[in-house]
Amino acid sequence: MKKKVLFICVQNSARSQIAAALLNKMCGNYFEAHSAGLNPGALNLLALEALKELGIDISGNKTQTVFDVWKSAKHIFTYVITVCSESEAQGCPIFPVSQRDYIGLFRTQESLPAPTMND
Repeated sequence: MKKKVLFICVQNSARSQIAAALLNKMCGNYFEAHSAGLNPGALNLLALEALKELGIDISGNKTQTVFDVWKSAKHIFTYVITVCSESEAQGCPIFPVSQRDYIGLFRTQESLPAPTMND
């Protein structure tokens, strides 16, 4: 059975979308990755282009709020991983998890800036 992973960032426009797409592509036999954001925006064009170069098309993805994922209760996540700063991640709700496989909420040790056209 695949372990379910949720990647969370602020806008669900780049970092979390990239992380979910890469995990699904590289480890799709073992994991089912999803993404969400605290304040969803539009998909980041640089994220779309970068993944397209790797043969991954996320152009059909929609951004979604982490609270909608939480409220839907469609998934029990084994792992919830934030790819934003710790202060931004404070807005994340507590997710129900599979107790057998639970290892906690991961947070990056440093802030991962979202890609911008100015970088």
